[in-house]
Amino acid sequence: STVRRLEAQLAGCEASILGVSEETTTEGRVWRASVLARIESIEKFNQDLALRFAACESARAEAERSAAEAIATAEAVARDAKERVAEAELRFQESLKRCTERLERHVKEKVESLTELVNSSTRIVRSEVKTIREEFTSHQTILDTLSDDFGNWVKEVST
Repeated sequence: STVRRLEAQLAGCEASILGVSEETTTEGRVWRASVLARIESIEKFNQDLALRFAACESARAEAERSAAEAIATAEAVARDAKERVAEAELRFQESLKRCTERLERHVKEKVESLTELVNSSTRIVRSEVKTIREEFTSHQTILDTLSDDFGNWVKEVST
């Protein structure tokens, strides 16, 4: 990786410096100062990379925490919604049961009322039929009597 390459270059520069640290010529001192400036630049770059990496790690960790919190919140909302749906379904079932029971009672009462009405009407019709039969029988008896009387009268008149 980039960091390892920089570390290898730094190690190479340090070895070169150590090898030429004995050199006291102007050219050697300039070269040594140039190498030290490069090393310092590389160390600053390394520190900058390390800070950036730490910032990225921190941002990644924060993103993971935020994602975990969002997931936990979503799961809690989903659980709450499931509970509310279950409660609503239970209330619906109870309401449906109550309505069904009321409807059944109402229908039963109406059937009983209609049955009583039919039975009452049947009794009234039977009573009226009985009365009509009795009247018919009475009239028939009267007609038979009149017919017999008329027949007797006709016999008497003819004789």
